[in-house]
Amino acid sequence: MRQIKFRAFWKNTGKIIPDFNEEYIIDACNDDIFIVEQFTGLLDKNGKEIFERDILKIEDLKFIVEFNDGGFRIKGNIGQEATILNQDRSKRMIIIGNVFENALCLKMREP
Repeated sequence: MRQIKFRAFWKNTGKIIPDFNEEYIIDACNDDIFIVEQFTGLLDKNGKEIFERDILKIEDLKFIVEFNDGGFRIKGNIGQEATILNQDRSKRMIIIGNVFENALCLKMREP
């Protein structure tokens, strides 16, 4: 069974909230204060936990993790269909950042 975990960022600064835990979840409904992201249950090539809005890389391609249609997906270039993120794909990718702390990593390859 997949472990349910969350991380969060302060909305006004984009900084991660250290020691974020379930006690915050009740307040998470107030998305004016912080943004909550869920652990996908998957690990990257280096064994790091993959969360929503992480930026993943395989070779020269970059993808953003999103939750859509009841599952975690990866999306690359603008206009590209989102693809289901599964264990086979995640084990070939590495996390290079997230959309809040590493905005420069978001520069995607031109289609």
